[in-house]
Amino acid sequence: MSMYNGASGWTTGLAFSVVGSIIGACSKLCMRKSYTILSEHPTKNISEELTDRDDDSSTLCDEEEPLFHVPQQIDLHSEQQPWSTGMKINAVMLRGMALLGMGLLNPACNVYALQFASPSILSPLGGGLTLSWIVLLSECTIGERPRQAQVFATGLIIIGEVCIAAAGDHTNVYRLTMEDIQRQYQDPLFQTYFCCMLVWILSLVSIIKCGNPRWRRFAWGMIGGSVTGNQNFIKDALAVLHGVEPGTAYPVGLFFLFMLAWLIPFSGLLLLMQCIKRYDATYSASMFTGSIVITASTMSAVHYKTFSHLSIQTWIFYPLGLFILLSGIVILATEANLRQQVKTKEVATDHPVESKEESEYGSFEVST
Repeated sequence: MSMYNGASGWTTGLAFSVVGSIIGACSKLCMRKSYTILSEHPTKNISEELTDRDDDSSTLCDEEEPLFHVPQQIDLHSEQQPWSTGMKINAVMLRGMALLGMGLLNPACNVYALQFASPSILSPLGGGLTLSWIVLLSECTIGERPRQAQVFATGLIIIGEVCIAAAGDHTNVYRLTMEDIQRQYQDPLFQTYFCCMLVWILSLVSIIKCGNPRWRRFAWGMIGGSVTGNQNFIKDALAVLHGVEPGTAYPVGLFFLFMLAWLIPFSGLLLLMQCIKRYDATYSASMFTGSIVITASTMSAVHYKTFSHLSIQTWIFYPLGLFILLSGIVILATEANLRQQVKTKEVATDHPVESKEESEYGSFEVST
């Protein structure tokens, strides 16, 4: 037995997705701030010490803004670090707030929203809004001023979100049984999708381990969203939960679905934190959003057959909205990469590096 809800509740899902996007943006900004705050007001000669290290993170700011260099491993409890106790406490508090938002509040809003709308709408909308909030709030919160290209890209993202929300699949899988889930997961097309995703993620891991700095930057940006975009487990778990008849025991498979529903987003969160630690908030969030939109849209098309529920008009406007949104994300990511290359060359001029790899690719990243 399966049941589809119509479009009556999808606006509720959008509302909770908007709330979740605000929480997600604030959490990512707090996480980025926790890594940069320790170098905003360094003690004497700390800027020279940090510059001489093999850094893998820098903010992308205009000429009048400071260039932050964050060590790859920050030990807030070490007595040898030249940071004040207040700075350490602030960094810990910001990181705690970020973990609370990204690990609890934002997922709670997203999970509740998934009861009312399809991931094919919620993922592009929530991810795009999160990125827009980050661009709009980055200057007043973490001192990373958005440039005109970033503001233009944010406008494209918002236009794309409007098209997706209006033309996307407004039907919703609300109630399923474990028999329905087993039949769907035995679909050869869905199994092929998972095999391709596994190969893709393993390829990104290989690039992170063995690739050059530019490709590692790309891989770090993509891997978190590629993992998190597989939202079928939480959606299916909620549908099975609604399909359990009163007075009957919960099927064993439901607990397995909920375990995967927790494990996959949590893994994506950890990967995103590592990306934010290494690169600026705009680049990290834009790459994460782009990869999660592509993954969730592909998964929804394969698993929930979203395109079969679209009319001729929406067949045009939904892909168009995705294209416009992803265009804005690509502009943000490539513009951020260009700014980092310019800043890195300026720092390299003042502080020549000895590493051949760093001088060739213009990056302070080191292998992890």
